[in-house]
Amino acid sequence: MDFVAWLQALPLSEWVQTSDYGFPLLLAAHSIGLAGVVGMMVVLDLRVLGLAEGIPIAALSRLMPVAWWGFAINALSGILLFMANATRLVTNWAFILKMSAVVLGGIVSWLLWRSLTGHAAAANGRGEPATFTITRNARIIAVISLLVWFGAILFGRVIAYVMDHAILHGGG
Repeated sequence: MDFVAWLQALPLSEWVQTSDYGFPLLLAAHSIGLAGVVGMMVVLDLRVLGLAEGIPIAALSRLMPVAWWGFAINALSGILLFMANATRLVTNWAFILKMSAVVLGGIVSWLLWRSLTGHAAAANGRGEPATFTITRNARIIAVISLLVWFGAILFGRVIAYVMDHAILHGGG
């Protein structure tokens, strides 16, 4: 717990806590990152599940950097947001579930992409998959991906309400 308190006491953490702009800017960045990663993954998941079959997965593959950049933006903004409330968030059940869903979401997204591309990316030498194959496993992974990312959003929204409730009722 000492490390978490130290993290929260850092000047950058205090700036996020006390500045008129720190928290809102980070929250805006977090929302933009969320739109990139979850938006792209939902589109890919739905495509794998048979919606919008007219959109080739190859076209979506050119947009995958949007998802990974969104993930990176969320990681950075999320770390800074965590630092500002570390002592309260570290024991917040909604935060723990959100972070579990985010980690699982990253893994599942990578697994889905890997299942669609197989080893074709390495075979053509440019890092671009030559073919995309939608297998039964890819469809199962897409369903899991949808559930995990929606869970991350749900638990992310619940965090503040659970923290406020704990404070009002003598906890946290």
